[in-house]
Amino acid sequence: MSKKAMAHKKLTKTGKNKRWRNRFSPETLITVGIIFAAVAIFAAFIISSQGGDSSGYDPSIPDESIGIDVLTSPHIEPDEVPSGYNSNPPTSGEHYVQSAPWGVYAETLPDQTLIHNLEHGGIWISYRDKNDKDTVKALEDIAKKYDSHLIVTYRPENDSPIIVTAWGRLLKLNEVNKGQIVNFIARYRFKGPESA
Repeated sequence: MSKKAMAHKKLTKTGKNKRWRNRFSPETLITVGIIFAAVAIFAAFIISSQGGDSSGYDPSIPDESIGIDVLTSPHIEPDEVPSGYNSNPPTSGEHYVQSAPWGVYAETLPDQTLIHNLEHGGIWISYRDKNDKDTVKALEDIAKKYDSHLIVTYRPENDSPIIVTAWGRLLKLNEVNKGQIVNFIARYRFKGPESA
């Protein structure tokens, strides 16, 4: 290729680069970035307004949970006896410094540990009969859809077969009602005073 042809090719390529740079100036790129950020923030707001992960959420299902007055909730040491709670299981009140890792547990955990999880916006699903394998399996299946902020435990002190708990909220069920449970999770997950 001759020097003249190479110079023309370089000039043409440089001209294309200039046109590309002119078409996508820094101001244009900043504007596009702002638009994408605004869309992402709006989408996050819509999801969080429904309580986080809204998969399976059905707004036509009425909220059958009840509100519980929130108690003062200081940290206590494991050897301290709490002064008392206003619901079974508790939805707020004195609790341990350490929360439990999110997940499914076949055994009981201390209420004072799980109150800390609720304080951080977690949902606690507890069941009364560990021998009811169908109920346990159904609750475990629901829990698999959430990678955090959800705990399932056995709790024989429950006054209902299944209780779904959030900070200041209780949903008592006689049997697994997936719609009610999923909606409760969507409405109240991430809603604790120290959600993180």
